[in-house]
Amino acid sequence: MKRKRDYFYDNFQLIVFTINYILSCFFLYGLFIYFSSDFNLTIKLFFTIGYLIVAVLLWSYLFVLFSIPQKLNGAFDSVKNKISTKEISDTTLFSKELASFLIKFFNYSFFDIEYAAVYTKIGKIHFSSKEIEDMLDWKKIGENSEKSVELKKNGRLKIDHSRYSCYTTPIFFNDKYLGFFTVFTKQRLSRLSLKFLTDLEENFIDDQLIRLIPDDK
Repeated sequence: MKRKRDYFYDNFQLIVFTINYILSCFFLYGLFIYFSSDFNLTIKLFFTIGYLIVAVLLWSYLFVLFSIPQKLNGAFDSVKNKISTKEISDTTLFSKELASFLIKFFNYSFFDIEYAAVYTKIGKIHFSSKEIEDMLDWKKIGENSEKSVELKKNGRLKIDHSRYSCYTTPIFFNDKYLGFFTVFTKQRLSRLSLKFLTDLEENFIDDQLIRLIPDDK
């Protein structure tokens, strides 16, 4: 029973969301039935099929979207553990680990990071692929990141035969600048998706990175 209770508490918000979503779908469908009494059976049938398909697809998208913060918390534990056990003992290793984490975790149809670059102020930029090394003026990216905590949009860039949207998130611990990470996605990210990047920096990355930077740096 303990496992069931833990699962319920851990997923309480998602369960509430699913219940409310289902009730809302039934309510809207009920309104359609009420106001479509004069429609013939064929129209009702096609509407019902289309409505079910759209409702399921929308629920799938929203469910995954709302579950990302919860999954992120558990997934980033592996990075924290490696820092605690000294497997990650410097900023160079941290940069490599973070770039790999970003690409592996954000692997959704609506939010797919294919390339990442991570910079810490006492190290060099780590690129997940050589293809992005000359795609941006990285010195300027660093200078702009140090001036403001706000996420920067770097526009659309072409890599090989595909176009990517590029975003840079500065890393600050309180007012102390620590570096930045830049991601390349095939999709133009929504405001909600971009918030995942800033939340990742604020709630996970900065307090782990500061542990690897000497106090006098």
